[in-house]
Amino acid sequence: MNEALMEPERKPSFGQAIFLMTGHILGSAALFLVVACAAWGLGLAVHVLDAKHPFPERALSLLHSVELWLLYIDVALSGVVLLVGTIRFLMDLGGKR
Repeated sequence: MNEALMEPERKPSFGQAIFLMTGHILGSAALFLVVACAAWGLGLAVHVLDAKHPFPERALSLLHSVELWLLYIDVALSGVVLLVGTIRFLMDLGGKR
């Protein structure tokens, strides 16, 4: 059996915890921006297509609600990811992880 697997986890130093938290925040920001840009692109595509050939009101309403819910989901997921990252950071500082 590999001896590295048997060693208990070491508490990360303060610098390592800061580095991990910074990486977590940057990753979360990138994920948020990707989903937000997808929602914006959907809105732009709907606007351009609606200008060329108007959608029925019901279809346009559905597409706008999909765009809005995509943003809501994006904000909720980003909040959860930020909360989990904060908890991990605090656990790293306290040595509980």
